[in-house]
Amino acid sequence: MMLFAGTVTQISSLFWKMVGFTIYHYTGADYYFFHLIYLLLHSTSESVIVALVTLIGFGWTLTFNSGKHFDIFLPLGMIYLIQSVA
Repeated sequence: MMLFAGTVTQISSLFWKMVGFTIYHYTGADYYFFHLIYLLLHSTSESVIVALVTLIGFGWTLTFNSGKHFDIFLPLGMIYLIQSVA
């Protein structure tokens, strides 16, 4: 789900950047508003992807038991290791 959110925000940020460039091409007007939308969506996309990679790096997994029920598995060994080091 996080990968999908990152991809969708990246594609929509590129769309708004294209809209801004199109307005600039045809009218020569400033496209600052569309550039702000692009920056907001692009930074959101990068944040989601970095969060996903970080969670996977720490061992987070999604395990589906059956049907609509799923369980988020937290590797307790990593928490014990972090507590023992600190």
